Amino acid sequence: TTSTAMTWILWVLSNHPDVQQKCREEILEYFSDDSEITWDRLDALHYCTNVIKETLRMYPPVPLSLREAVKDDIFLEKYYIPKGTIILMLIGPMMRRPELFEDPDTFNPDRFDDPEVTRNLYSFMPFLIGPRMCLGHKFSMAEL
Repeated sequence: TTSTAMTWILWVLSNHPDVQQKCREEILEYFSDDSEITWDRLDALHYCTNVIKETLRMYPPVPLSLREAVKDDIFLEKYYIPKGTIILMLIGPMMRRPELFEDPDTFNPDRFDDPEVTRNLYSFMPFLIGPRMCLGHKFSMAEL
């Protein structure tokens, strides 16, 4: 999944030279000297983090997942799901819903800076959520 995410990030950067330039400038600002690369310095790369988040939103490395219903449930107040049903979760299309993200098919890393937007916990989940969440979320999604 890491190599898939990195491939998409490189693809996005190659197709958005303005975004690539802003990332480059931010990296040069924080790493212009030859000092040691630390987690704190990497965490300071705010724009680059937004680029990673937006890439994961548009091109999640794992675009779908299967889950089994552990109990009977009603989905959206009208769909009965009996215990034991295998449920296909389409993660990629979910993160491109216009009611969750304005202009969802446009690559816009700045969307994660808007303080007016309150996101539902389940609107952005490229690493899934819950007990089977990918461990990778700790390394790239420290703050949302």
